[in-house]
Amino acid sequence: MEAARKQAEDDDEDIDDYEDDNETIKDLNEVLAEADKDVAEAKAEGVNVTKALATIAEAKLLAKKVQAAYDAGDFEEAKRLAQEVKKLTHFAKEEDTHNAKEIGKAIDKVAKRIDQARGKIYLLGTLGGDTKDFTTLIDQKEEAFKALQTKIAQESTNLSANLAELEVLERSIKRIKSSVESTIYAMGGTDEEYDDDYQHESEDVAEKLRDIADIEGDGVGHEVSTVANEQIISAIKVSDAIKNVDQRNQVLQVLFGTRRSELEKIDGEIANNKIRIEKLTLAADKIDDQEVKDIVLAQVQALQEETSKLETFVSGQKNRLSAFGWFFNLF
Repeated sequence: MEAARKQAEDDDEDIDDYEDDNETIKDLNEVLAEADKDVAEAKAEGVNVTKALATIAEAKLLAKKVQAAYDAGDFEEAKRLAQEVKKLTHFAKEEDTHNAKEIGKAIDKVAKRIDQARGKIYLLGTLGGDTKDFTTLIDQKEEAFKALQTKIAQESTNLSANLAELEVLERSIKRIKSSVESTIYAMGGTDEEYDDDYQHESEDVAEKLRDIADIEGDGVGHEVSTVANEQIISAIKVSDAIKNVDQRNQVLQVLFGTRRSELEKIDGEIANNKIRIEKLTLAADKIDDQEVKDIVLAQVQALQEETSKLETFVSGQKNRLSAFGWFFNLF
């Protein structure tokens, strides 16, 4: 068995996380135990956990096959099965058992997005921007939200589909909000919230990437985890720079414009974002499971959107002419 193990290690360095059968089985047992606990808690709260129990049962059957693969010296198969066990337990916890609890949170989140979008539209209006089309769009989304809430109250058993609809609606409202923000930033305006918004979006991306890293293990998982960690560090730098732009003394803003050094810091992180986007895209190409790949690609898209907004913000600030700059341009 040891000889077979050594040969497998030589053939594929990416199985490092799964080379120790005792550690792998221990890890899978812990993952399954955590899933059992989450399902039991959800059941106690009145959640329908039938699908979750079936998913976990399937995961447990695969976990037994992991040991059989190790016994046969087939470490590639052991790795594949172990990853599938982690994926099944992850989706059982995140989708099958949490949908009912997440419905309420999702409704609150959509309502909050609508309020945020309306606030941004109001700010755009104070800057002299055209708000008519944005107002029409958000009015339509609010009507759709009310209709969906009525549907959820009448079809409380179809939680998965209802949650999916809420998430689609929330993303569409978020895109409207983002478009309004980009318009504000292109005009050189700021809202004193962008620093927090950017950091929260980065944290959401990093959290989802870490889930993927846990499923994939070594190799691709390590690449994805590294990007997640880098994005968190970068987000702090960007957030601080944006805050410095927003909070600069208003008299200094009028006289001298935005502090260029802060914009240069953001420019540097924009370049780093693009490198991380490329790394994630390459990592996604290495993932065979389409569901897992789609989650990574969704984070790629999220980073692309945030990076584009950052570029607009920097461009708008650079284009602001200070009073002194305007004066000297007369000569």
